[in-house]
Amino acid sequence: MLTISILLLPTPGAIGDPDENEEQENKSILSSSIKPANEDPEVYTLDTWKSKVRGSQQGDKLIGVLNNLDASLVRNFRDVHSLYMRGHLYGTVGCTNAAIVDLTKVIQTEHANLLAANAYCERGICFFDNANYDRAIKDLDKAVELNPNSGDARLARGRLLLWLGKPLAALTDLLCARYENLDFATPLPGELPANHYRAPDYYLGVCYEALNRPQDALYYYKEASNLPSTHGAGYLHRYAEQPADVAECVSRLGGRLY
Repeated sequence: MLTISILLLPTPGAIGDPDENEEQENKSILSSSIKPANEDPEVYTLDTWKSKVRGSQQGDKLIGVLNNLDASLVRNFRDVHSLYMRGHLYGTVGCTNAAIVDLTKVIQTEHANLLAANAYCERGICFFDNANYDRAIKDLDKAVELNPNSGDARLARGRLLLWLGKPLAALTDLLCARYENLDFATPLPGELPANHYRAPDYYLGVCYEALNRPQDALYYYKEASNLPSTHGAGYLHRYAEQPADVAECVSRLGGRLY
């Protein structure tokens, strides 16, 4: 099953407690996301993923991680670190509702620390995947507030703002993701950081093109084409795929890569 018992809420009044509206919203998220296993399409999604990756070195590692996390949570369903890791993994393989459940439980317990920031970031990305843009931007705002050094939150929020047709608002996040010494997390084995294939450069190109600044766009598209000499064995987090149309973007703007 993809769901487990809901965590008890912490004692009201503790430092970092969410306000009453946020608590009610988290309860609403849980009640709308938790489904019986026989009615949950993500059970099929998870089984399909396992069947596709089983037998590969990377796939067997991730299945092993998931099995260990499930076992840890059977022993202690309040284990927020296991909940976060499982939520991250669920989101990575496309089980976004199951991820939202686990990450919401982390947020209910951890309100103002790095783990909470990571959980808000991942949940925001899941809401983005589910086209729930209002909740996505709210979570990513909270992630940046709690951890301004999160490259993942900055890049994800920049991408979301681009998707919403707000390139000027996206520019600050994308410039931070590109030029500041921010942290790009890789909690799962084999996971490559979100900036591994120069995603901030690519999305800066998209951003400047939308702002009708073709020379700036061309510069960053060309920067995005400078891939690492060693691509590495692994996979990127779902919101930071390796851009496949850099050459087309450069050509469209009248430039050449080489």
